[in-house]
Amino acid sequence: MHTTKANILKHLLALPVFLVVITLLTITPKNGFSQSASPISHKQVGFGVLVGRISGVTLKVLLPEINGPKSGFISSIDVNLTTDFDEFVLWSAHVLKERPVEGSPLTVFLGPGLTTGLINERPFWGLSETLGVLFHSGPYEVFLQGMPRLYLMPNMNGRIEAATGLRVYF
Repeated sequence: MHTTKANILKHLLALPVFLVVITLLTITPKNGFSQSASPISHKQVGFGVLVGRISGVTLKVLLPEINGPKSGFISSIDVNLTTDFDEFVLWSAHVLKERPVEGSPLTVFLGPGLTTGLINERPFWGLSETLGVLFHSGPYEVFLQGMPRLYLMPNMNGRIEAATGLRVYF
């Protein structure tokens, strides 16, 4: 049976949609949201675009506060689907810890994740990290992030990407 690029892409898209649905179903708004997560903490989901060497769409889900603003728990989950519009398609998901920069409108973030995708129609997967800085204004979030990745299959290899983006929260 021959698998086409479209079928593989459809399967790659199904996993982030499933994860986002499960996450949204487990959020309990009555618990409130972390004060440290962002000034838009009353909104739960941000959707947007990211642009860089690879570009695509991004979804971020703010998680409810579990143990207070100073807890070590994650602040959010981000899911990205990106491409270089030639030979590379990437899906990645990260759990993020966000911290406001004292005396500044900026927030820094850092978090580990997983990545999978296609290079020249060949599947790969591995570990990834995202780190960066963001700024909120109303329902908008502007961010700059670096994304080092370590591919484990089919060959061990690494890559570092950077992107800037915009999300709108609803």
